[in-house]
Amino acid sequence: MDLETWSMMLKPQEFDVTKARAYKYDFDIKDNEGYNYLGAAAAHGNSDALRFLLGSFLVSDKHLNHQSDVFKTTPIISAVMSGDLESCVILIEYDANIYIDNFMGKNAYEIAELMGKDDILKIMIQHKKINDKSL
Repeated sequence: MDLETWSMMLKPQEFDVTKARAYKYDFDIKDNEGYNYLGAAAAHGNSDALRFLLGSFLVSDKHLNHQSDVFKTTPIISAVMSGDLESCVILIEYDANIYIDNFMGKNAYEIAELMGKDDILKIMIQHKKINDKSL
């Protein structure tokens, strides 16, 4: 992946759907910390990039729940840690697994609890109830 593409994923103010459509995406490509496109966008609160990527491509569970190489964070963990509610909502709507543990043994739900992210917890709980899954 070229530097301009990564830059768009990392900087929400630079995200341009028209430019983004011109790229070919390989969801197995990772940055130097092991994040794929989804993880990079989530870590930087780039909800526009997440919506574009998830809405434009058939993204497998493997990529939706990819764990980074260094801290074993998934895109949903990264979104929770960035505090970006919209990114969390998008990933949860696409059924990101909130129960995958990072390198410290904490999952997205537990991290949201620890960080006092009540708005994110509420979305997680509502989504799981709608899908008849219990927390």
